[in-house]
Amino acid sequence: MSSRVFVLGAGFSKAASEKVSATDRLPLLWELRELVEAWLGTHGLPAPPFPADRFPGAGGPDVERWLSFLAQPPPWVSPADTKRCQAAFIDLSNAIAEVIREQERRVIAVEPVDWLPKLVVKWNGGPAGCWEDDQGKLQPGASDETTTVITFNYDTLPERAYMQTAPSVGHGLPSNGAADLFVAPLAPLEARGLDTMTSRGFARLQLLKLHGSIDWYYSGLEAGPEDIVYHNRIQRWWSEPDPVTLPEFGSIVADKVPFLVPPTAVKTMAYRNAVLRSQWARAASALADADELVLMGFSLPPTDSVVLDMIEMQFDRGRHIFVVDSNSDLPDKIENSLPGRQVHKCYSGITDPIPQWLDNDGRCRCP
Repeated sequence: MSSRVFVLGAGFSKAASEKVSATDRLPLLWELRELVEAWLGTHGLPAPPFPADRFPGAGGPDVERWLSFLAQPPPWVSPADTKRCQAAFIDLSNAIAEVIREQERRVIAVEPVDWLPKLVVKWNGGPAGCWEDDQGKLQPGASDETTTVITFNYDTLPERAYMQTAPSVGHGLPSNGAADLFVAPLAPLEARGLDTMTSRGFARLQLLKLHGSIDWYYSGLEAGPEDIVYHNRIQRWWSEPDPVTLPEFGSIVADKVPFLVPPTAVKTMAYRNAVLRSQWARAASALADADELVLMGFSLPPTDSVVLDMIEMQFDRGRHIFVVDSNSDLPDKIENSLPGRQVHKCYSGITDPIPQWLDNDGRCRCP
């Protein structure tokens, strides 16, 4: 049986929020810097001791390099500045969560883009992967039992789209809501103090959020590996408000912080958490079993060596990668970063690549 893994990057969420104004859309990494700096300023928090402008990159500050430096300062930084960097990193992590949450509120205030619910329905139906026939031509395979979607985005748009399209019950039993999608042992916020963990429901879609989520909460980077990760149990409808923003939830998360792994080159502290490690292990296993990899709005940043190494080691050479992105230069970048794979450019460098992929039914041919 053929299998297919989807990988979502910031470009996916950007495209999924195109119904709102350009300034209200979910940001790309380079756009995040100005938004979080503005948030820090409006909340009276000090600027980081080493500002972003000290980390030049192509077209502006290198945000990933900046956050990496603050997360784990090099040994030449004084002990006092090391503590200031780490405090600034926590402030920035909180700011990232608030910025994404605020942008998401604006996105869900309007109906989702037409293609997002259709795509989630397709995922939840187990879309067929591709396989090579005797002549070496790609052919669509049979439907899979489950679909694995790996995302590095913090927003909850995929979960909301799932709740918009999924029935409220499955196999005669109540649905757990967005918890259906998670294989990680997440605990509902209202169950704090209890040992009951959320169990996975009956969705055929498996969503692995490898950088965390704005609706996940834990005790911070210094917490032990067994620290419980809580989520806010999105139950129904695209436009449902984030429960944690309601007054009755404020005290529940007062001692917790959003579980976000900022897009840094060094993430060893966050990786200690067993919940996150289990998700990465499942992602690696899914990649090892996949015949085809579909990248949607994911640019495979070369500085993120952990992601690059995982795909290089788990997704064998000779297999197929479909690049679904408006950036025409991205397939060449993927070929250089992951040599030996068959990179298909059918859905890159075109207008509305995800809707075109859907209109073509995801078949293994160019539009």
